[in-house]
Amino acid sequence: MKPEIKDTTTTIARAIGQPDTQALPEQHGQWQGPKWLVATDTTNLWRTSKGQVINEWMHQESLMTHRLWVRFFRLPGEPVVLFFPLEGSPEEGMKSDNEWWQSLVAGARRDSHLHFYVQFRFER
Repeated sequence: MKPEIKDTTTTIARAIGQPDTQALPEQHGQWQGPKWLVATDTTNLWRTSKGQVINEWMHQESLMTHRLWVRFFRLPGEPVVLFFPLEGSPEEGMKSDNEWWQSLVAGARRDSHLHFYVQFRFER
């Protein structure tokens, strides 16, 4: 039996406050999803440090060459966070310098994943 996935977006976002989305440029293009975004730490979105894939909808070739916009469409204002390939080893994952995202996933661990229902799009 598959465990029930609980969307932690709203609960955690209420605790840390609303993000500053004014600093992000306006996005153009088609949003995909919705999909579950699983966070096991603050940087690796595609797979864990041990190589386990955690977000199957992310494709390695896109992660290595594109930026990833993620929209938390269930939150007021639909906050958007930009992720980009890790420097030096993009095959390992993506990161974001967004302080709101860092606060949102501060409690994510290998044994305590956080789940967010999001829309996304890749951009060169």
